[in-house]
Amino acid sequence: SIAVESMGQQISIAAAGLSAWVLGALWYGIFANQWVKASKVDPKLVGNGHPALPHAVGLGGAMISSAMMAHVLGLCGISGDPVHGLMSGLGMGACLSLPWIANTVLYGGRNINLIWLDGGYPVLAMGTIGLVLNLF
Repeated sequence: SIAVESMGQQISIAAAGLSAWVLGALWYGIFANQWVKASKVDPKLVGNGHPALPHAVGLGGAMISSAMMAHVLGLCGISGDPVHGLMSGLGMGACLSLPWIANTVLYGGRNINLIWLDGGYPVLAMGTIGLVLNLF
């Protein structure tokens, strides 16, 4: 089970999740035109017409990812070392998230650019989570 030992750890998890979510807003803001072109999604239909829905789900997912990463990093003894946290997070994103995204893009016959557009964000987000968790 995920054990949260202190208020400080809860704040760290929340800060890391929020940081990853903000990074996602920046990422998809910067690459919005490329993503719309590659995905062929009408921006008005994102979230089935409820633009807040993807943001809420993204924030929730970032918080869950942050809590799980705190658990895994704790099991690995990575604590208080921002560089190791960053590198561990980047590794988890590159080795756990990116292959699945590449697989769904390719099997779905979707534009190959979505591998880096949708795959780059979780790699950087997991790195950000690992970094922030180890700043506190």
